[in-house]
Amino acid sequence: MACQVITSMASFRGLIQRKPFDKPFFTALIDGILLPALKNPQTAPNIMDR
Repeated sequence: MACQVITSMASFRGLIQRKPFDKPFFTALIDGILLPALKNPQTAPNIMDR
C-alpha cells in the first residue's frame, strides 16, 4: 500500500505539478511515508484481514 502511495505521489508531481523528481522529494516520501509504515506494521490495518 505504501509503495502505491509513493508511486501515485511521484506520478502526480511529474504529470500534474510539472515538477522534477529530485532527491529531496523522494527523501521526503521515504522518510514521511515508507519508513513510518514499515516501522510497526501491526498498527496498520491489512486489507487482506477484512
